[in-house]
Amino acid sequence: MIKRLVGLVGLGLVFVFRYAFAAYPLITDDTGTQGKGNWQIELNGEYEYDKNEIKSWTKEIDTVISYGFIDKADLVLTVPYLFLKEKQNGILTLDENGISDISLELKYRFYEKGGLSFALKPGISFPTGDENKGLGAGETTYGILFITTKEFKKGIVHFNLGYTRDESTTRKNLYHLSIGCEIPANKGLRFVGDLSGDSNPDEEDDTPVLVGIMGLIYSPKENLDIAFGIQVGLNNVSPGFSILSGIAIRF
Repeated sequence: MIKRLVGLVGLGLVFVFRYAFAAYPLITDDTGTQGKGNWQIELNGEYEYDKNEIKSWTKEIDTVISYGFIDKADLVLTVPYLFLKEKQNGILTLDENGISDISLELKYRFYEKGGLSFALKPGISFPTGDENKGLGAGETTYGILFITTKEFKKGIVHFNLGYTRDESTTRKNLYHLSIGCEIPANKGLRFVGDLSGDSNPDEEDDTPVLVGIMGLIYSPKENLDIAFGIQVGLNNVSPGFSILSGIAIRF
């Protein structure tokens, strides 16, 4: 079970980096940046329950700091904290918590015209989490994400295509594909949705990890976002049911 958790944590640290995104709780990133000299601080949480032969609970709290060092580029630091628990046949077999693998990303928007924009987002995660406790991958992991955002009259669509190199899993080369959307309900409220697929970190299983998300983002002020979402795994190798919540402040 710990190997499975480590594999999913490894995927999350580069691709399922919802916590680094302006549009949390989406998995799919957007091309938006903070602007030169501006900051964003996020505190995001996830509670996951997976009911199989082994029942598992995962809580994750992430602190995300984004800084716009030029108008078109951000540096993003993510510090995740995990709580892991599992039971087998009613017996507690895992109960651990601690800092997971800290990551650093650079998002650069290189094209923007007529509501269409493109960005690249290379990232690296450091093995700061305790591998033996299932809190980290135990290896430095790196990857890159290609991001597309298209604005329409009635909403916004985001598309991501990514690659990760992860030495901690049996499948070293991992790929990511996702699409997300934002639909404004009124001036301060957006409905969001997301579908994503990732390579299975287990080389012996070609079944992709598939996830769907539905949620909303409420912005009572221009510099404040409050987010809520529900995530569901779409097959038997995907994470179980999760509740997502977060807050972002910009200054």
